[in-house]
Amino acid sequence: MATSNSLGRSHGHWIGNDSDKIRSPGVAVGAVVYHLTLDPFFTILSYDDWLQGACHGTQDHECPVWLYVNGGKATAIVEQFFA
Repeated sequence: MATSNSLGRSHGHWIGNDSDKIRSPGVAVGAVVYHLTLDPFFTILSYDDWLQGACHGTQDHECPVWLYVNGGKATAIVEQFFA
């Protein structure tokens, strides 16, 4: 859903979730994380390794992510980039 008052501006639109439900999918065995490093653009980590490190190299903010959910479990996690 694209709105004018949600969080996450993309291509001139704000990306928002119009669902009021919060879901907590499990994480699949073998799930990978695309960790933003910007040099190169991302590094692929295991979910367990990612949990041990800081998102974007800092601890002073939340780490928004996109989840790829298959069969009810997250199989890939992609960190959200903020310009």
